[in-house]
Amino acid sequence: MTLRRFLRGVVLVAVLVAGAGWVLLSSLTSVLLHPSLCRHQSAFYNVTELKGINGSVVAAGRCLPQPRYFPLIPDNQNDCTLPYVTINRGGRIGNEICQYMSLAVLRVMFGVRASIHQEMHKYISQFFSRLTLPVEDHACFLNYSRQIHFDDLYRTLVANDSPSGPALPGPRMPRPYPINESLYVYNNPCPPDLLLPFREQFRQEFTFGSDIVGKARARVDAAINSLGYLANETVTKITVHVRRKDYIAFLKEKFSLEPAQTSYFQRAFDFFRERVPEPVFLVTSDDPKWCLENLKHQDVIYVGSNESVVDLALLTLGDHHVMTDGTFGYVGAFLGRGIIVYPRSENSWPFFRCINSTIYQPISRD
Repeated sequence: MTLRRFLRGVVLVAVLVAGAGWVLLSSLTSVLLHPSLCRHQSAFYNVTELKGINGSVVAAGRCLPQPRYFPLIPDNQNDCTLPYVTINRGGRIGNEICQYMSLAVLRVMFGVRASIHQEMHKYISQFFSRLTLPVEDHACFLNYSRQIHFDDLYRTLVANDSPSGPALPGPRMPRPYPINESLYVYNNPCPPDLLLPFREQFRQEFTFGSDIVGKARARVDAAINSLGYLANETVTKITVHVRRKDYIAFLKEKFSLEPAQTSYFQRAFDFFRERVPEPVFLVTSDDPKWCLENLKHQDVIYVGSNESVVDLALLTLGDHHVMTDGTFGYVGAFLGRGIIVYPRSENSWPFFRCINSTIYQPISRD
């Protein structure tokens, strides 16, 4: 091993150790969605985790507050007398996975009954066989009475998050059921600060079928071999998603942003080149032509397919990730491992404005 490679490894270890709190938290939550867990535990968000939240932004009301407790209550899913929460299934696969995860987090954090629409289950169960949220049916999930924005529901649940008994570690008396009417979340939530502690659990739940993974791995292996690496040679796989076509007009209209340019990717690639051994950048995109013309280097190769779900599975196979904008690239990186690099600017896509974790690394998009 060369000195340069050794030093890169040392730097990467330092970055990962700094985020060890999040990694440990993720491993501890790997079983938290299991319905047999049946009592309140000690505070879930502690001072260490709150250091990652911008206090002034929270004070201004732009970020979701953190709950004081992490309630593990008796499973309410089979009590059909209790109100429930369901959620919109708008958008494509990235949006639907985000909506599913957001609903699952509400179930775990606050003990609300939750269900997904039959249409959502029919769509995403084609690709994932380990989904745990129940499917809405008329026997136990009757009509909802009101539509609500995810943020408004979440803030209400946090405000009501006051189990009886002293706020001390250990068992507590059960708290009142947190909602008094069935609700429909009408927007497309995907809060990265709330999802991050559950990353490992969701990686296990959203496991692609062997046929999809097989196609994705074959493309990755062929790409690495084409770059001249031997099959037994260690490389660091960095998956890269470039969102352009349908997002160019949306970014400009919604956030006054241009799509990420070549300079962003150069900086993102250099971030890893300086820190990990033998990086290989595996690119997928809705605009292959732009990528082939603008992302040229001996360690960069385009691996995208004509199947979006295969590309999504491919993104999850990376050791680390470079994303642009949109939920497709985020979900692919989130369901993978390691560090996620994302584009930042003064007028940035506000997706990561409420979190500051070493797992998420901002790189200037300008």
